[in-house]
Amino acid sequence: NLDRRISQDAVDANVQVAAHAGNVAIADATLTWPTDFRADIAEVAASGIPCLIVHGTADNVVPIDASARRLRDLLPEATYVELEGAPHGLLWTHADQVNEAISAFLSV
Repeated sequence: NLDRRISQDAVDANVQVAAHAGNVAIADATLTWPTDFRADIAEVAASGIPCLIVHGTADNVVPIDASARRLRDLLPEATYVELEGAPHGLLWTHADQVNEAISAFLSV
């Protein structure tokens, strides 16, 4: 799912970073997966704080229909950007488009 936009060296470096995460951190992270954050999202929506949602359409780890599109519906005032064909690792594979989305969001 990473296509040819990312080098094997970049993949290997990220695997090394993940491998150095402590077991407690890894276990704690997985405990948050079933958490219902809708109350927190409602609080953010009510706050008026500008939000940016960026997600790839080809994310096989956290599918867009189960995450970003739902979040967009819960935060209708958010700036929403879908990156066509971008996988879960879009920060590496689609860095230019992610940076463009962030720059545009911050310049408003």
